Amino acid sequence: MTRRLGFLARLLLAGFFLIGGAVSGLGIIGLKMIRDFTEARFAERNQFMADNLARNCELGLLIEDRRMLQRLADNLLSEESLVSVEIQNARGEVVARAHKGQGGPTAVSFAQVRLRKIGEMASAELAESADAASNVLGSVRLSFSLSHIQALSTDLGVTFIVISLVIVLLALTCFFVFARSLLNPIHHLVKTAQDVAAGNLSVRAPLSAVPEARTLAHAVNTMLDALAENRRALEEAYQEMIRQKSFAEMGRVAMVVAHEVKNPLGIIKSSLDLLKRQHGLGDDDLLVQYMEDEIQRLNRLIEDFLLFSKPAKPHFSLVDMNHLVRDVVERHRLQMESPALAIRTAISDNTARSCIDRDLIMRAVANLVQNAVDACDGAGIVTVSTSDDGAYWTVHVVDQGPGVPHELASRIFDPFFTTRAKGTGLGLAFVAQVARIHGGSVGFVNLEEGGARFSLTLPLHEAVSGARVSDD
Repeated sequence: MTRRLGFLARLLLAGFFLIGGAVSGLGIIGLKMIRDFTEARFAERNQFMADNLARNCELGLLIEDRRMLQRLADNLLSEESLVSVEIQNARGEVVARAHKGQGGPTAVSFAQVRLRKIGEMASAELAESADAASNVLGSVRLSFSLSHIQALSTDLGVTFIVISLVIVLLALTCFFVFARSLLNPIHHLVKTAQDVAAGNLSVRAPLSAVPEARTLAHAVNTMLDALAENRRALEEAYQEMIRQKSFAEMGRVAMVVAHEVKNPLGIIKSSLDLLKRQHGLGDDDLLVQYMEDEIQRLNRLIEDFLLFSKPAKPHFSLVDMNHLVRDVVERHRLQMESPALAIRTAISDNTARSCIDRDLIMRAVANLVQNAVDACDGAGIVTVSTSDDGAYWTVHVVDQGPGVPHELASRIFDPFFTTRAKGTGLGLAFVAQVARIHGGSVGFVNLEEGGARFSLTLPLHEAVSGARVSDD
């Protein structure tokens, strides 16, 4: 049965037996000592009364005055516990008797009535010649009721039981409070373990006021922090592994598709050039323009596939980042065809040199600018600005488009994800890939006034193994 009891119940049960046993043992010993002491004193008192009556009966027995002896017996019977008094002479005859009608157990005290010596008045010859038996004049017999002693013992026993119960209850209450203060931290730890087992790694065990329990809770929380950190790192590593595996698979597929498409596309372009010469078709022919534009778009798409799926090994060189951004913006301005679209710049005049792959960074910045131009849909202002804090350099590209929907924010840098009908979904993914290669980052925020701001941040370091110095 004790196997089914909890720790608190076992503690209380053990405390009850220990405390109850100790109190009961001490009480029983104390009651026995009190009872023995009371009975001894009661017997001494009774014997004293018998001895005193024997001395008082000496004269009455000498002169055989029965009336005097009866008065002595009647007067003594006024004692509360005395039941009967009996006086006998030397011949064993009852010369006086008094009795009260009380039942119950009794105790008898007996005393002989002796002829007492007068001390110096008695001669030595008389004392030596006197027979000891001749000194006995009679005897007295007193019967005492034990009901008062028994009632006193009963009252003491009841009082002891009540006091013992109060002591046991108070002790168990204190024991219960003390045990709960020790068990509450254990219950909290159990609840924490159950929550962790259910998958909630954010829960932590509360710190207790008990030093040992607080140390244990702190150790458990440290373990949970390490577990959560390891799980987060494991999830990140797993996600990165899946991402890299996806990129590898996608790269192989993209390379196969690109090579398979690039050869027929080259034949189509050569055939179109041959038809133009044979039939005298000029560049102003609308159908010819459509075909050439689609061939160029398909060729750019294939190049993007090949570049993203198998990027070339970066070649680092020391480049002025702000000068690079100005170059990218000027090229876009020369290619712009919409008069309603403008590109404004706020590029820092400071020199921000860093060892980077110039071609990759230029293409990444160009993708950000092109993304902003496409978001404006032919009308609006694109703002390009740069800043640095000595450790990191950032280029900001702001558009006046509709912004990025909240539900698409987590997928905006995923490969092949696009919201435009003719987009490849590789522009922003390529920017993110270049940022990772250079130890930087890319992000965006939607602006309250409309549009979005994309930011590419790169570290400013001027020493990379194998880097060459460029004048750009």
